[in-house]
Amino acid sequence: MSRPRVTIVEPTRQLLSEIADTRLRQKDVAQTLALCEQYGQLGEVDLRAVALAAMERWSRTGWQRIKTLAQTGQCWDIRA
Repeated sequence: MSRPRVTIVEPTRQLLSEIADTRLRQKDVAQTLALCEQYGQLGEVDLRAVALAAMERWSRTGWQRIKTLAQTGQCWDIRA
């Protein structure tokens, strides 16, 4: 049986919304970024806009942390 296809509708808007939501943390944004990569939608993400928003909220180091969490899969670690 084939796996169902999952997509994130408007992934850039989703990421920007999560960054703007003060209840969400870097780990939450990293999970969405990881899903975009897993679903093959990273090309649909305006990474410049997302990076600028993340750096405005958290800092350049915060944006780097988000990318690292997403790329390594550490965003799924419940201890992170």
